[in-house]
Amino acid sequence: MKYLIIKGAAGLANRLYTLSYCLEFAKKHNLYLIVDWRDWEWSDNKEIGFDTYFDIKYDKYISDINKLTELNELTTFPSPWKGHLDKFNVVKGKKWDYDDSNKGKSVFIRLHDNIKQDVIIYYSYLTKGPLINFLLDNTLILKSFLIKKIKYNKILLTDSNLGVHIRCSDIRASNLKNILVTLVKYHKNYEVILLGTDNKDIQKQLKDKYNNIITLSDLPNLPKLERGTFGVTGIHRYLLTNEGKDFLKNNNTNKHKLVCDAIIDLFTLSQCKNFIGSHGSTFSQLIQYLIQNQYQV
Repeated sequence: MKYLIIKGAAGLANRLYTLSYCLEFAKKHNLYLIVDWRDWEWSDNKEIGFDTYFDIKYDKYISDINKLTELNELTTFPSPWKGHLDKFNVVKGKKWDYDDSNKGKSVFIRLHDNIKQDVIIYYSYLTKGPLINFLLDNTLILKSFLIKKIKYNKILLTDSNLGVHIRCSDIRASNLKNILVTLVKYHKNYEVILLGTDNKDIQKQLKDKYNNIITLSDLPNLPKLERGTFGVTGIHRYLLTNEGKDFLKNNNTNKHKLVCDAIIDLFTLSQCKNFIGSHGSTFSQLIQYLIQNQYQV
């Protein structure tokens, strides 16, 4: 038996693109598939990972993450992973645990048809990629508690609706300006504007300005943050810092709630009829793709 292990990296949409790519590779080569998203960007609890939120209709999908320790003696590609499959990253002899925020440079690989080892570890992410039809054909399944919340949110959408995604973490401020200008011009054309963003200040400003805006996520109040190279700082970028980790601990919130919010935002926005997204955001890109293909939760 041979295995493909996907280690988590980057944000939600990047992970879904990567998962789609790896799933097709696993099917092509009849590989068992394990998805390990217990990394520090996704979770602050080793018991919470991919299978907390999703399931996969694939007969060789293994949801039991403890299987990793049983595979440690098998040959691996890349080779530095041998004996360390329970780590989230392995680089130049260093083995980092799941709560270690030092990503460093990962052992990047490209999947190809001539890999002979027993276990393939894919630790990277895609910013775009193969069309993720596994959502359209329901190969990837949301857990019932998420579906329930998304369907409840769909009730808020009238026939005249607009979805808006504003990412502030690492998108240039000029992009934010373009979205705001568009809203000023067109907001009266819609009964409901559904807003998804990673910045509470933006969320509050727009809700105060437009009475037809609905927000889904109750973002925590962050400390006053300086503008960086890319403009206003968003919550997800902030929480990757050591200061952000302390903030989580001291404010009675956790990454599980934030991941749930991101999933619910993405799949609720995908139910809108019209959409304005953030240029360069894979989150926005994925929403647009799902809307164009009339994806239904």
